[in-house]
Amino acid sequence: MPTIFEKKKPSAKKLGPIRGGILLLISRLVLTVIFLDAIYYIFFYFLSIWFNTPLAWQDTISVSLLTIQFFIDMIQIGFIVYLILSWSHTTYYIDGAHLIKHSGVMNIEEDVYDLATVRSVEVHQSFIGRVLNFGDLILKTSASGGYQVVVILKGVSKPIHWEREIKNYF
Repeated sequence: MPTIFEKKKPSAKKLGPIRGGILLLISRLVLTVIFLDAIYYIFFYFLSIWFNTPLAWQDTISVSLLTIQFFIDMIQIGFIVYLILSWSHTTYYIDGAHLIKHSGVMNIEEDVYDLATVRSVEVHQSFIGRVLNFGDLILKTSASGGYQVVVILKGVSKPIHWEREIKNYF
C-alpha cells in the first residue's frame, strides 16, 4: 500500500515539443518591419518636407536616402533571421520525469529540470496573448536545502493546455 510520502510516478509519456506560438512570431516579424520602416519614413519626411533643398543637392539626398534604405533593409533581414532562428531553436520537451529545454543556434544549450521538484505552475498572459493564445508558463521548483529555481517558458502556444499537461506530472 503506498504511503503519502511516496512520490507519484510520472508516466513514460513524452510531451513536446512545447514551442512558441507561430502567431507571436509573425506579429514580432511584422512589428519589426513596421518599426524600422517608420524610422526611414520619418527621416525621409524630415529631409524632403522640412528642408527646402536646392536642386543641386537633390541627387545627393536621393543617394543618401537609398543608402539609408539599404542599411535599414539589412537590419530588417538580420532581425528577421534572428527572430526566426531563436523561435525555431528554442523548444521544451517533457520526457518521463524531466523538463528539457533546448536553445541556441551556434551554441546549443540543454537544461534539464526534474518534474518531481516542481511545486507550482502558473500561466501569465497579456490581453494580446489571450487573443492570440500564447503566454508564459512559470514553473517554480524547490529541492532540499532551500534551493529554488524558477523556470520560465516564454511565448508558449496554448499555455493553458500545457499547464494542465505539466500538472498531471505532480
